[in-house]
Amino acid sequence: MSVKIRWKKINNGVSGILVIHKEGVRKFETLGIHIKKGDPESKNLRRQVEQIRAQRELELGSLEYYRIPEFKLNQSFISYFENYHKSYTKKDVRKVKYALKKFQEFITKRGITKLRFKDVSPKLCSDFKDYLIDPKNGLSSETPYDYWKRFKGVLKVS
Repeated sequence: MSVKIRWKKINNGVSGILVIHKEGVRKFETLGIHIKKGDPESKNLRRQVEQIRAQRELELGSLEYYRIPEFKLNQSFISYFENYHKSYTKKDVRKVKYALKKFQEFITKRGITKLRFKDVSPKLCSDFKDYLIDPKNGLSSETPYDYWKRFKGVLKVS
């Protein structure tokens, strides 16, 4: 996977295009940034194109790193979380147990009966984090952070 910049000549200057190579497929992304000959802002515009390239490469790399295998997408996330808890052997196993309990509580309150891996979205995770922080849910001090940290651990292992 790579992201490179290609400068295409236009009438009176150049235009920045990203060339993205991923899994043997090449894609082009036009940025809409045109640099005219003699433009005093050309240095800043080139720097902006390089920042976009770096950002795109980071995004693609993180998607590749956290990609969930196809066969797991339809499996139950709750079952996976329960199995993770059962096989967890470190001394903070109690925190994992209660993080699971709070997550199940959160899912039940949202009316979700079956949660698959493909349903675990960044929005759902963010909402769960907000749920933990909310004092109405009986958690205070470092406890929300501890539960959130254990939940993220489950996501990373999956």
